[in-house]
Amino acid sequence: MSFAVRTVAAEACAWCGKPGALVHQGLEDRVLSVPGTWSLRSCARCGLSWLDPQPRLTDINLLYRGAYMTHTAAPADGVVRSATRRYLSAAYGYHSTGCTSRAWLRMARPLDDALGGTACWLPARPGGSLLDIGCGSGAFLARMRSLGWSVTGVEPDPAAADLARRTRGLEVAKELSELPGRRFDAITMHHVIEHLSDPRTVVADLTERLTPGGRLVVVTPNIRSLGRRLFQSHWVHWDPPRHLWMFSTRALATLMRATGLKIERQFTTARYARFVWTAGTRIRASGRVDQHDSSEVLKLAAMGFQVAEHIAGLVASEVGEELVVIAKRD
Repeated sequence: MSFAVRTVAAEACAWCGKPGALVHQGLEDRVLSVPGTWSLRSCARCGLSWLDPQPRLTDINLLYRGAYMTHTAAPADGVVRSATRRYLSAAYGYHSTGCTSRAWLRMARPLDDALGGTACWLPARPGGSLLDIGCGSGAFLARMRSLGWSVTGVEPDPAAADLARRTRGLEVAKELSELPGRRFDAITMHHVIEHLSDPRTVVADLTERLTPGGRLVVVTPNIRSLGRRLFQSHWVHWDPPRHLWMFSTRALATLMRATGLKIERQFTTARYARFVWTAGTRIRASGRVDQHDSSEVLKLAAMGFQVAEHIAGLVASEVGEELVVIAKRD
């Protein structure tokens, strides 16, 4: 790539102003080969990590030139997806299914991360309104619509937004400002908050968009995960230079409470552990997240890592690759 990204130094914590400790340096883009080298800093006081230098706001769009992850079409609905929808409907009460064994189904919690994710973390609200920030090509919104939610998305990438509208018939705005005056019973952000230039302002704005009793669900990489500790600078979720901020449990909780939200639940999941193992192994070997098929040995090792991380999570709650917070507006 021939372009250059303009940056500004970010040696101090944006929250408390204290100098950040240098965690890793000399990192390069592992996905889209954006030019430049990047460092990572951390604040022991706030539990926040960040990219140094930070791209200028006007140049952030340059970081996504190419085929970035999550912005492709998902497979059409089929037997597996239909079975998943039936499981979620019966276990979490989204539709009347005539099933009397809902309590027994909910004992299958280990299935939830793989099958449902946020569908399991949000209480059923037939006809409730849901807004997904950074909806990509709309796979999550399509699933929630099939479970009875009235769904809307915000997606600044025009190609991804067009895919969501054209292939799934979804309402997708480019910016939140295109939805003036509208409030929602639930707002979700899946692996989005780490990309934002100003997470505190965005969370405050979203809080105002919630109906009384509405919930904000934020999912983001966990800097205290087992994968991060194992792969160190090769951890895929550092994703320089697109991940501007990275959170610990403490940092994300602080951010939610600063806007007046009440945290209902906070936890980590091992849902992305296989991807973290595979990508981290490739980065360590070649410096790139190559998109070719994995060897059977690598696939088996990745599955083993996910099982191990899930088991470890039963004892130590902060080891999962994904950090999830569910916060409620009074």
